Amino acid sequence: TTIGFITGVLVSESYIMRRSMLPWIIFVYTVPAAIIAPLFLVWFGINLFAVALFVSLLSFYPVFISTLTGFQSVSEEYYHLGEISDASRWQITRHIKLWEALPHTLSGVKVGVQQSVVGAILAEFIASNTVLGFLIITSYDSLNIGLTFGTVFILMAFAIVYFAIVTSLLDFLKPVPDRLTTN
Repeated sequence: TTIGFITGVLVSESYIMRRSMLPWIIFVYTVPAAIIAPLFLVWFGINLFAVALFVSLLSFYPVFISTLTGFQSVSEEYYHLGEISDASRWQITRHIKLWEALPHTLSGVKVGVQQSVVGAILAEFIASNTVLGFLIITSYDSLNIGLTFGTVFILMAFAIVYFAIVTSLLDFLKPVPDRLTTN
């Protein structure tokens, strides 16, 4: 999430970064996750680090794109306000663009949370031999459909609880507009 946010800000604020990084980021994201997951496990080994790196990659793109969209959709009036106030580019970015892009970024974080659950399950399918991904595969292979659905429902419940926790945390941390005006 942090890397996606920082990269989104850098790409939106720097022409050189946008021209050099954006095509590569889009290129990497167009490769299906089911193809990248085995490669990550071959490159980094079958361990928690490889799974975390893969999950981070899947969570990166929604936060990055949402932040980029938020920074690029700031209303023209705010730029005029910055010019009238004799604000530097950094001040406009920090005091105006950041706050205007925040709702977009938070939406990207919520999507990234769901992507991380999907990524973790996909990595478990490929690399695990003890957790829920492995349980789904073995129950499906043995035609134990009840166990397969039960495991899928456990994963769905986990994803819903995880999403609710992150959403509640983001709502708690989201600034109240009245606080922004009292500097």
